[in-house]
Amino acid sequence: MTSFSVSSCANNIRLIGKTQTEYGRIKFYSVNGSGDSISVGKIYADVDSINIKRYNSFYPDRIVMTGERAKGLTYTVLFQQLPGNYDSNFYHQLSPFDTLVLSQATIFLNTTKYSYWQ
Repeated sequence: MTSFSVSSCANNIRLIGKTQTEYGRIKFYSVNGSGDSISVGKIYADVDSINIKRYNSFYPDRIVMTGERAKGLTYTVLFQQLPGNYDSNFYHQLSPFDTLVLSQATIFLNTTKYSYWQ
């Protein structure tokens, strides 16, 4: 089930969509850049999978994943083939839920409003 809604907050963060899946809940937000109400500085996803919260921040040049359990630990998503003998201390495969979050984010990032990111 996918639903989309738009609301505004005083702190320039807007809910732009939410999805409930078998893996958990995903909420997407846009954050206005530089304190104005027009340009979008980033999009992020607030993800809750069986009470494990994570945040995915989508920037024009990278995607950063942060977990609530280890707030000082972040992952940068790479879109490239890993070598067969990659170091699992540095590289982790995306989970099916991570893949779902990224595919849902693609819908927002491909809209005209955010097309300057591509």
